[in-house]
Amino acid sequence: SRVHVHNVQVCYICIHVPYWCAAPINSSFTLAESYCSL
Repeated sequence: SRVHVHNVQVCYICIHVPYWCAAPINSSFTLAESYCSL
C-alpha cells in the first residue's frame, strides 16, 4: 500500500507541476501517471 500512496503523491505533483512530471526523470513517474488515470 505504501507504493500506492507514493503514486498518489506523484500524481498530486503532476497536477500542480505538469512540467516536472513531463520531464524524463524516472520511468516510475510514467507509472504514476497510469495510476492517475485510474
